[in-house]
Amino acid sequence: MSSPARLPGRRPLIIAHRGASQVCRENTLPAFERALEMGVDGVELDVHATRDGVLVVHHDPVLTIGHGDGAEASVPERTARTSSG
Repeated sequence: MSSPARLPGRRPLIIAHRGASQVCRENTLPAFERALEMGVDGVELDVHATRDGVLVVHHDPVLTIGHGDGAEASVPERTARTSSG
């Protein structure tokens, strides 16, 4: 087993996976800001490109809305689908 990541001569690094996802919606600016306020050393997030090449912060590489509809959707398609219900 590998040793935990450490700053030279210091304690283990604390990295917030998807921000402070226990108190804020994960992968949002409020989640990242809250994690930093809580004293973490950094945040970890996933960045993926939509079909039309827009970069988004989203945990899963395939963007879906509900039960598979919208897979690999473009940003305008996702915006239209989420705005209409």
